[in-house]
Amino acid sequence: ILEVHGIGSALLTSGASTMLAIGAREWPVDLPHSSGTRRIMLRSAALAASGNAVQGAHIVDPMDGSPAQEFASVWVVHPRAPYADAFSTACFVMSPEEIRQFAVTLPPGAQVIADPDWEL
Repeated sequence: ILEVHGIGSALLTSGASTMLAIGAREWPVDLPHSSGTRRIMLRSAALAASGNAVQGAHIVDPMDGSPAQEFASVWVVHPRAPYADAFSTACFVMSPEEIRQFAVTLPPGAQVIADPDWEL
């Protein structure tokens, strides 16, 4: 639809948890963090966040049924929005070491960013 109207680059947002950058332009995105803000540049990729700040403790650790609380927030940058969304939730219940092991399987340009550990 955007291409039909001559829009070659755009940053689409879906609430506060998902963004999709399309086209060649890089878009600045500020990630809130307990010790400040981190700016990333998003181009031709999706960014998805999972955390407890907005909706409270709503993500459950499947290992014991308790609310996941290892991180304040986890963001995933991925070329495909559905994967970014699913992976941010999955990473939110992982340990830092599990995230590091998972992150090496991601495609080039994808990354996991967590609060408090930043890039894992």
